[in-house]
Amino acid sequence: MIKNPFQKFTKKETSSDETESTNDLMEEIRILSKRIGALETEVRLLKEQMRKDDERQEAESGLSADNTSPKGAEHDEAADSPTTIYLPAPTSDGTFSEYSEEIQIGKSIYMLETETKERGMFSVIESKDAIATAIISTTQFLKPACKIASSTNGIPNHIVTLEKGIAVFDGEKWKVEQKAIIKLDK
Repeated sequence: MIKNPFQKFTKKETSSDETESTNDLMEEIRILSKRIGALETEVRLLKEQMRKDDERQEAESGLSADNTSPKGAEHDEAADSPTTIYLPAPTSDGTFSEYSEEIQIGKSIYMLETETKERGMFSVIESKDAIATAIISTTQFLKPACKIASSTNGIPNHIVTLEKGIAVFDGEKWKVEQKAIIKLDK
């Protein structure tokens, strides 16, 4: 008897159990898709509500600040109050051309705490995400802003800041004035 070489490529008959199972899965996917759509709508509405609440709070705090302090005094005070910003990898000359008030997973590597509006101290963020990003290329991501005091053989999974670095703000970007001293550990 000669076997058909294309036999395994021909369409098999599907049993009623397989058809029923497929139909059940399709129905479940349809239901889940509807639920996802409803959740996305709910998230969008909640974000909009949060934005409105934030705007209202800003307006209320602006009114109370105007009643209690001279115009502009609060702004100057806030500019010199300590804040935390997050920085991605610096350029090769130690310049941080971007910064954010919120940590950006996969991008933020450094945390800078301002002392004044023109000066701050920075360190490597001690999170798994920041460390994973930083160790992709220590030469590119760490060495422009850090002096590596000691390193481990193999891939490090922990970065210890031994001494924070100092950065200055020129009105547009932060620039490393003194490198941080770090240690790479396993």
